[in-house]
Amino acid sequence: MTFSLRNPRTSIAALALVALLAAIVPLVFLTPEADAGVAGVYNVTTAVDQADDPAGVALSLREAFIDASEGSGPQVINLVAGNTYLLTLCNSDDSGSGASSTYGDLDYNNENGAALTING
Repeated sequence: MTFSLRNPRTSIAALALVALLAAIVPLVFLTPEADAGVAGVYNVTTAVDQADDPAGVALSLREAFIDASEGSGPQVINLVAGNTYLLTLCNSDDSGSGASSTYGDLDYNNENGAALTING
């Protein structure tokens, strides 16, 4: 069998392959995980102090800190203007190099050295 773009069957198959690759390549290579320079933007939607929303709907300030600490590139946390954010999840010992934001105060320990901006 000879490959020729003059053959209609071969041309259709070649075009279909090109269209398939054009649809797949951006999905594989342009995801946030693949691009280390992608900024993380977290829009806080609840004033409730929680480390993880079981329903996955609301984003708390604590959860935004946890997620931002794991991100790469500049990190931005947007708060709702006028809201008060009370930290109610307590921990008796939240100090030292292994501190996290799951309980107690909010620690921003980004291993990638990404800057954090808080708006609101």
